[in-house]
Amino acid sequence: MLTPAYYKSKMDTPALVRHFCSLGDKLKRPVMIYNIPQFTGIKMLPEAFKQVARHSNVVGVKESSGDFAYIRSIIA
Repeated sequence: MLTPAYYKSKMDTPALVRHFCSLGDKLKRPVMIYNIPQFTGIKMLPEAFKQVARHSNVVGVKESSGDFAYIRSIIA
């Protein structure tokens, strides 16, 4: 699932966590986050990934920013 990009200025960490946890609650299939900020304009903070990762139905992230320092911060 892509980050919701319609209301970029409203997509802070709490909003993104609510969005992906809500999807995890409602969907029967596992949820994988697709993070591609160069196209969506949304760059999730590592803290948002940390919170969403606690949801049992969110199983992974496809991280496509190409920013290796950012990727390392998400993994940490």
